[in-house]
Amino acid sequence: MKAKQTYEERLITGLLALGWRVDTTDRSHYSAFVKDGQASKLFVGKAGALRVGRCASNSFSVGDPTNQATRYLTVLNAGTVKESTLE
Repeated sequence: MKAKQTYEERLITGLLALGWRVDTTDRSHYSAFVKDGQASKLFVGKAGALRVGRCASNSFSVGDPTNQATRYLTVLNAGTVKESTLE
């Protein structure tokens, strides 16, 4: 039986499905993601915190994951939809 995905894993799966790439140059406690044409990066924390900014220390929260803010739902749902339907 496969273990349930963590909130962090679900967000990362959703960001990758939406075309974001892992930024391996960022050395923060957050997983960093970049997308062509976007000046800001997205950061995902261990507990599923989603932040936006040029660097993790100068980023701000996208919303509260516990109330299922619209941006969180968009990312989470993208990870559950087949890639062919995203085009």
